Amino acid sequence: MKLEEQLRRSIRQKGHAFNTEKAYVQKYRQFVQFAKVKYGEYRHPGELDQSDLQEFLTHLAADRNVAADTQRVALSALKFLYTEVLELDFGILDFAPAQKPRKLPVVMTFRETLDTLMKFSGVYRLQSELMYGCGLRISESLRLRTKDLDFEARTIQINDTKGEKNRLLMMPRRLQSSLQEHLKTIRVYYDRDREKDVPGVWMPTALEKKAPAWGKEWGWFWVFPAHKLSMDPRAQVIRHHHVGREPYAKRLAEVKRQMGFAKAIVPHTWRHSFATHMLMQGCDLRTLQRLMGHASIKTTEIYLHVIETMSQNLISPLDRLDQFANEETIGDNREGETKCHERTNEVS
Repeated sequence: MKLEEQLRRSIRQKGHAFNTEKAYVQKYRQFVQFAKVKYGEYRHPGELDQSDLQEFLTHLAADRNVAADTQRVALSALKFLYTEVLELDFGILDFAPAQKPRKLPVVMTFRETLDTLMKFSGVYRLQSELMYGCGLRISESLRLRTKDLDFEARTIQINDTKGEKNRLLMMPRRLQSSLQEHLKTIRVYYDRDREKDVPGVWMPTALEKKAPAWGKEWGWFWVFPAHKLSMDPRAQVIRHHHVGREPYAKRLAEVKRQMGFAKAIVPHTWRHSFATHMLMQGCDLRTLQRLMGHASIKTTEIYLHVIETMSQNLISPLDRLDQFANEETIGDNREGETKCHERTNEVS
């Protein structure tokens, strides 16, 4: 078995998300190519040493100018390859960290948010309101299962997230009826699958082995299923998958053009706007960190820089230039009048 296939199999056995698999395999290929260029021929990763790993990670920062997050993904991928697949000592690496500064998130104002939401309808509107109302990544909204929606407790359970951190979120009241009506609509897809005995939906690796029948239960069905069945790239079976992100991203791009936005509005902008608007309403950082699922509060703190700029209490001197100039002129006139009176008193 080729090393790349071993890597894929090990990632799946550990229950990592498909996006993690794609990212790790991509970084593995880049590392192999880097070593091939360095030595002029293919070298098996097991034959390489720490200096090669360090040079590759430094190359990403120094030559390719990648962001710190990208370099961290590469480090995680290599660590997984060496410890889990090759079963070699990874050790402590000394490499140049990426210095590319992190960009401030693009955020919509309350008015822009409302106007943008009004441009959507149907499923796209529901997806938009979920991302903004709960601070979800687009991948988290698309991976929702029907069991994740608790209408009685008014909560939404987010599973299989980035960093594998599950969290429980509030369900916006205005979404309850829309979600309930939506579930009635997609029930048609589920019933059709059961009538035709279609393989169950994808399940996390551990559950796929422990309870394979659960994939055919209503509770595990996707909240946003695709219209057609498709091939599962891992299991190599035709089943129902959730809808991809491309249709929504395309619709959002159309809305952006219609509204004449110069801002770089993307699906993740809903999440950024949620975080910023929560802070502007008085939400504390620790609570927001939990709602966002951030591992470090430093990630959450970046939104403080945004609200400092958006705060209505901050006024540019340009907006009050006339006022300041007038006050300055009045002050000069008063000073002149005072000196004049002083000279008059001296003569008297």
